[in-house]
Amino acid sequence: MSSNCLQIASVHPVFHVSLLNKYIGDPAVVVPIQNIDVQDNLSYEEIPVKILDYQIRRLRNKEVPLVKVLWRNQFVEGDTWEEEADMRTKYPHLFSANPDQAQEIILRMLGLILKCKPIFVHMVFLRFSLSITWKIELAFQRYQFWLNRTSDEEVMDVLLGTVGNAQQPQIILLKEGTDTSQGKAQLVSNINACMAVADVVRTTLGPRGMDKLIHDDKGNTTISNDGATIMKLLDIIHPAAKILVDIAKSQDSEVGDGTTTVVLLAGEFLKEAKPFVEEGVHPQNLIRSYRTASNMAIEKVKELAVSIEGKSLEEKKSLLAKCAATTLSSKLIGGEKEFFASMVVDAVLAIGNDDRLTMIGIKKVPGGTMRDSFLVDGVAFKKTFSYAGFEQQPKKFVNPKILLLNIELELKSEKENAEIRLSDPAQYQSIVDAEWNIIYDKLDKCVKSGAKVVLSRLAIGDLATQYFADRDIFCAGRVSEEDLQRVAAAAGGTVQTTVNNVIDEVLGSCEIFEEKQVGNERFNIFSGCPSGKTATIVLRGGADQFIEEAERSLHDAIMIVRRAVKNSTVVPGGGAIDMEISRFLRHHARTIQGKSQLFINSYAKALEIIPRQLCDNAGFDATDVLNKLRQKHALPSGEGAPYGVDINTGGIADSFANFVWEPAVVKINAINAATEAACLILSVDETVKNPKSESAQGDAAAGAMGGMGGRGRGRGRGMRRR
Repeated sequence: MSSNCLQIASVHPVFHVSLLNKYIGDPAVVVPIQNIDVQDNLSYEEIPVKILDYQIRRLRNKEVPLVKVLWRNQFVEGDTWEEEADMRTKYPHLFSANPDQAQEIILRMLGLILKCKPIFVHMVFLRFSLSITWKIELAFQRYQFWLNRTSDEEVMDVLLGTVGNAQQPQIILLKEGTDTSQGKAQLVSNINACMAVADVVRTTLGPRGMDKLIHDDKGNTTISNDGATIMKLLDIIHPAAKILVDIAKSQDSEVGDGTTTVVLLAGEFLKEAKPFVEEGVHPQNLIRSYRTASNMAIEKVKELAVSIEGKSLEEKKSLLAKCAATTLSSKLIGGEKEFFASMVVDAVLAIGNDDRLTMIGIKKVPGGTMRDSFLVDGVAFKKTFSYAGFEQQPKKFVNPKILLLNIELELKSEKENAEIRLSDPAQYQSIVDAEWNIIYDKLDKCVKSGAKVVLSRLAIGDLATQYFADRDIFCAGRVSEEDLQRVAAAAGGTVQTTVNNVIDEVLGSCEIFEEKQVGNERFNIFSGCPSGKTATIVLRGGADQFIEEAERSLHDAIMIVRRAVKNSTVVPGGGAIDMEISRFLRHHARTIQGKSQLFINSYAKALEIIPRQLCDNAGFDATDVLNKLRQKHALPSGEGAPYGVDINTGGIADSFANFVWEPAVVKINAINAATEAACLILSVDETVKNPKSESAQGDAAAGAMGGMGGRGRGRGRGMRRR
């Protein structure tokens, strides 16, 4: 059955209706049954039911069990079922010479309304005859019933569809117990779910956005206003709403910022599309217009973007710091945005063209203030576990050689169930001596390499620690893979899996190595590295939740600066670019004809959610501010294009002049991802939920459906419970 209209081809004199798993707001699911023997007297649930074939008798105010059949007419008082002869006598003007026209009038003025009370919450049965009543099968062959009426009329349309398809064989496609939902109501349900998800992160947008405190079942507490973090921590089970989680993750991995924006835009696009869907507009018309508007919006962003190429290093650093400060202004560390923005820019420029985000390390040290944080032009990591003897090792070197290993430097204990058979007790000592000789040979080769700092991915035991301490060599074992690779990239060394051929070319170096106390922790710091392809931010702060949120904030700022370096174009923030695109699309919509004008207008209206939400979160009058923005952006000279919301004054201001910038790629990616997500939701016309296999709960639910005669598309017979 089409979701837009229903064309009836034929009529069967007797039909049967089953309403299975009727979702709220969904049309009833119908299943025809063929070859039903009509009897004079039947009973259902011990209630007698009178079913008559090829004759209609008067049933005045008599309720058929579970279903009341009504003829609604402005000429008929009460709930009655009239015979055709009586109706022709009472109202001859309803019957004209043209039978098609007469039947169409009857269908329009006499609506069959079913008020169903489901039994077992899932099912209702109805059996009666339509063979003589009004000869309505003639009209059914030519009349279309649009499914945009009330729920009662939708049920009537479904009933008529069952009559028309009564001669078609029943086909079961899906597994027993499969649950499906389809049609307009299902699409509206998906839209509502996505709008609910957008409402969760709505208040986190902008410099005055609020934070969310999320407490999981393991007792972990997270405080954040980062859209991607919130979406990851939310335990969303709705399949359509999970799409918004995916686009938030994608935005975070691609550009690092704009995660709240992309979720908010997607939710607003769907919100504006919802009235059209409810009015019966085909979703593909909306999708086509939305994609057209998205392409135009992206081109407009590229047109308005300003390049930062050709600037000196100091000017470029200043411009990049403005981009980072714009991102950090909405974070928990926004009060120190200039301090951290400068640190982030230096870290990004330190790694050059290296695309690996791991080359910028962020190390968290509880205690102190945010101002105690510092940037290491090199590598810094927390001191690893050390054995006895490390106290005698030197803690600072100037221009040391660095040996990087991925082997163990300790005596190996025998493996489980190892067995050595000796014929002479003297052989035991030779075996012990061989083990000592192996480890001493490895240590001696490390010393002869000339390295003063030895780092290993695996353990360095107590024997090796004391051996190196006696020879004024610093060692650290169990260094993380990430930190070891960062040292290799910065110091220019190569990680070795053997010490048999250690030459100068595989050794790294740095200007200064030192072990330094930071708060309550000891840090190994490599600074002045020749390759200079890595940097480390040592982050200080109070509570653990605060430091974790600060780390996420710095991650977003780092991603933004990296994108700005690669793309070198920025656009005004504060909702300025969104208002300008909205004005541009509204102007374009007036030049086209048809329904697309309405759809593009709705897309343009949805873009205004960004400046509106910025005002709402800051406590300003959003309507007043948006009116000022519309007036400014409507200036023919285009001088109002960079004007956005001024968070400090509650009015509007030039975002470029106030250094409220964001990389153009962030806005382009957000618009594109939000539009594609909205189009994806609109293109889904059916949701199929497969049953849980090997689950007692799933078997019980399937058995319950089977016991109630579950048949039809997407609903198989349930398994018998044992």
